[in-house]
Amino acid sequence: MVYELVRSVDRSAIDISVLCYQGRQHTALEYDIEKLCNVIYMSEKGHIGISTIRRVIREIDRLHPDIIHAHLGGTIFSVIWSLLRHKPSIITAHTKPEKAFSPKIVPAIKLCVKKGYTRIVSVSESNKKAMQLYFGFNDEECLCVNNGINISKFYTIPHEEFTYINVGRQDENKNQAVILKCFSRIHAQFRNTKLYLVGDGPCHDQLCKQVSDMNLKEAVIMPGMVNNVEYYYAISDAYVQSSHREALPLSVLEAMAAGLPIISTNVGGLKDVICGNGYLVNDNEEDGLYNAMLSLLSLSESQMEIMKKRSLEIVSDYSSEKMASDYCNIYYDIIKRGSIK
Repeated sequence: MVYELVRSVDRSAIDISVLCYQGRQHTALEYDIEKLCNVIYMSEKGHIGISTIRRVIREIDRLHPDIIHAHLGGTIFSVIWSLLRHKPSIITAHTKPEKAFSPKIVPAIKLCVKKGYTRIVSVSESNKKAMQLYFGFNDEECLCVNNGINISKFYTIPHEEFTYINVGRQDENKNQAVILKCFSRIHAQFRNTKLYLVGDGPCHDQLCKQVSDMNLKEAVIMPGMVNNVEYYYAISDAYVQSSHREALPLSVLEAMAAGLPIISTNVGGLKDVICGNGYLVNDNEEDGLYNAMLSLLSLSESQMEIMKKRSLEIVSDYSSEKMASDYCNIYYDIIKRGSIK
């Protein structure tokens, strides 16, 4: 999301620096964003204590920003900086509030927002409502900006096997294990099927073992982290999301931009983008996910085409250009007014 934001803003009008308090991981995404703006890696490790906070605040002061846009672990630094310097900040919440923010930082976030230094931005309307309820914020203090992607880079490639795909961090929350269970049932009936599980994470080895135990090595492809994810969407037919919690995952938007129908658990903001282009199922219901996967496989070519077109229609409102424009409007507004109130 940060890369798409940096890529899409008018950098002749906005000077952007990206400050990563952790170390460089030498990923393709890092290389891409480094081509666009100044990126600073601080290589801080372990517990975030007073000394780490001081070092990061000093680095922020050196950059002398007009506004900070914080994500995830960066929230603690942004709220402390805003309170100390009486300057504005924005915090993007990427998941439900109790998971997005440590309870220890919640009082500081509330204080920062109530003093008028900070706005919370959720990535879906559903998450915005959850955020407002959790914090007691109003529509001026907590906003919504949809995630955005580079829609133009996605495409399709003709292929023979009906292929499901999931892209994302492989962990307990994403719950790819249940996708494997459902696919195993489908593949036992329809041999001309395939599954891509793209990504890495703490559950990767466990998922690989599950594939082996189910004798699915020929049908399930697990390429790990890839630099050409659009290619895997292009050779797939349906996207499957099985998360226990989400706000609005970029991977779903990417799959839609490739014209894929979507199957997802009904969590977070997924209901905002699945309407006539797939199926929502209840979380933790394996049979529901299986039946949805089976239903897509059973659709006629014309029915699939309708769903594909609907995905493309919906995702047209989730471009990185629109996301950048919405964020820039917030930047300008909060800087111009000096505070929320």
